[in-house]
Amino acid sequence: MGVIRKKPSIVLFGGLWAPNRCEHLTEFLIASGYYVSGVFTDFYVTRKHHRNLIARVINKLTFQLLPFVELFFKASFADVIYILPSNVSLINQALMVSRIFKNKIILELYDSMYTHYMENKGSTSIDKQAIQKVKEDNVNLNPKNEKLAIKESDYIVHIAGYELEFLSKVLEINIPKDKVFIAPIFCPIRPRYSRSFMADRVFRICWWGSFLPLHGLDYILDALQILKRQGINFECDLFGAYSAGSRAYFFEKYKQKIAQEGLDSHVRLRRDLTFSDGKLPDYLRQNCDLALGVFGETLKAKSSVPNKLVEALSMGIPTLTRCSPALEEFFDVDADLWTCQPSPESIAEALVQIFHQKARAVDWARTQEKVLKQFSVDNYKNVVGRVLEQVRRDF
Repeated sequence: MGVIRKKPSIVLFGGLWAPNRCEHLTEFLIASGYYVSGVFTDFYVTRKHHRNLIARVINKLTFQLLPFVELFFKASFADVIYILPSNVSLINQALMVSRIFKNKIILELYDSMYTHYMENKGSTSIDKQAIQKVKEDNVNLNPKNEKLAIKESDYIVHIAGYELEFLSKVLEINIPKDKVFIAPIFCPIRPRYSRSFMADRVFRICWWGSFLPLHGLDYILDALQILKRQGINFECDLFGAYSAGSRAYFFEKYKQKIAQEGLDSHVRLRRDLTFSDGKLPDYLRQNCDLALGVFGETLKAKSSVPNKLVEALSMGIPTLTRCSPALEEFFDVDADLWTCQPSPESIAEALVQIFHQKARAVDWARTQEKVLKQFSVDNYKNVVGRVLEQVRRDF
């Protein structure tokens, strides 16, 4: 009679910086019967400043130590340390503990902060002053942690194979394919796009996101200026994330740029609708003729499939983004969507073609069906399940 092995026990380690992904990961692990605990480092980041002096002093002295102490004790019971998405900075702590307790380390990379802000030689879409502003937010742009995490982790879960190849070149490391598992980005299933093209005789363009160099927002605004000069009847809503630090700086920068260049008659920079409150998807489905993706002239933009692209296509919204070899991993770029070169002139030319309904025909319903199947929560859970099956075999 065979012995029934206990499923691996898992400690989740890191901040909940990708809440949607972390939510479905935790739900899947618990529903599948795994023994799960967590060391959530962002719990210790928010210190209780409103409390008495003793509490504040304790918080200040222990907020960096306590996550490691918690990890140390929980890892002694665990088979696996699962580094949560976008937490590569914690690799050193995970490695220290795993060497004592012989845990397997799963790294869910998800995103590379270093490649977002690395300076690409020859690129004109990167603002060095903007990068300096980001550094003021204490964003760790040192690639050593990412390099170590990718090299030393036993298993890697990432969103795209092409992007991982790009990282291997940038970081100058070899990434064994047998420890890589690709789980693409995903977003919630939402009601389908319902607007007829230019239903109110206005070409309504929408973009949403932060102001990272890969997004190419300067190029988008330059392209819209060309449309204005040509007398195209359009309006564009730019929904930008707004918070303290560099994001506030970028928001004000583009607000001023839109006003100074006389684009405020056609372009609105907004922060009143978001995906988190559910209001932005409803607005887009009813008021957007075209969604814009990324147009940055950067290596990161060339090697990634952006969230906003998947979000738009999952709702069936016609979408234009920059051409890149990374898209070919998931799309038939000649049939599934519209692309153009990352330059103001190419973006403007594509927009004019779409406005006059002379752009290549795309079956957006078919693209939506393809996206919902490939970029899905179920696909993500299946990949996590395969990783954990591999862990069981390797013990």
